[in-house]
Amino acid sequence: PAPVAPAAEVAGDTFTQATAEAAIAAIWSRILGVQGIGARDNFFDLGGHSLLAVQAHREIRADLGIRSLGITDIFRFPVLSALAAKLVGQPMPAGTAANAPAPVAPAAPVAPAPQVAAPQPALAQVAHPSEDRATYRTEAMIRRRQLRAERLTRAG
Repeated sequence: PAPVAPAAEVAGDTFTQATAEAAIAAIWSRILGVQGIGARDNFFDLGGHSLLAVQAHREIRADLGIRSLGITDIFRFPVLSALAAKLVGQPMPAGTAANAPAPVAPAAPVAPAPQVAAPQPALAQVAHPSEDRATYRTEAMIRRRQLRAERLTRAG
């Protein structure tokens, strides 16, 4: 491919939404092969997908020098003006909230499954494995050995 001229250095104070929109539009245009990208265009409606989003993320970070941009921001702000506003630290532009994911309705309550009493191991249990992993693993191995021994005793 032909060499790409590096993006002009933009100081943090002079980085405006219009500058960000123009830079992102140029990146999207290269990646998606679409010309005339506007502020209201959606990355995914223009033919973008997850792999191209990763490429766009990488190029935006490299070309604009914005290290705080996360890959999820490409999915959370798929509209050009919304992503540009995110990069400049401004609130999302009016009219882009419709592109946000719809709120999920709470699911109907599910009846709890019947509880079956499990046999209690001889050793004290740790409340959660992450609290003390070494102790949890040791106790789990001891319980496993005890169960094997009981099984062998019953079978023999």
